[in-house]
Amino acid sequence: TPEALEHLNQQKCLAFRQSAVHRVDPYAVLAWLRKGELEAQKIQTAPYSKEAFLDALEELRGARAQPMGEVIRKMETRCARAGVAVVFVPEIPGARVWGVTQWVNPEKAILQLSLRGKTDDVLWFTFCHEAAHILLHPKKSIFVETASNGDSWEAQADQFAADLLIPTNAWRFVTLQKPKSRQD
Repeated sequence: TPEALEHLNQQKCLAFRQSAVHRVDPYAVLAWLRKGELEAQKIQTAPYSKEAFLDALEELRGARAQPMGEVIRKMETRCARAGVAVVFVPEIPGARVWGVTQWVNPEKAILQLSLRGKTDDVLWFTFCHEAAHILLHPKKSIFVETASNGDSWEAQADQFAADLLIPTNAWRFVTLQKPKSRQD
């Protein structure tokens, strides 16, 4: 019923990554979230290990230049070995979400991605941002990303994702060098 969905929405304390110019349908988001939960139930994972998840992220970071079709399978496999079920659930019209994380239990997390935007850079940043929530924030929280969440956990997750994708020392190199050619 709509009342039950509203109760679920309040119970989960969701925050959405959404377009600032489009209306978000909270029921579409809840349906999308539930589809991810059902997909995650099918994935066997090892018990969650922060160290194993960090190792998986480091390995996956090295695969950024590979075709996404190959990388997606690696994401799913490597993260499952660390206790994180990565699921790709196409966006439901009106949901306008990029990603969400939640804990099924203390030994299994879900990292759900929609492929909204359909570009590699958005997928990588969202994946790394969601990974930060798993690594850095309380297990009882659920994070559905919004385009402009102003809270410190969101800023922390953004910084983690940025640093994982392009380490600070690489940015420093880029900013110190003046490109001499188009290739540079």
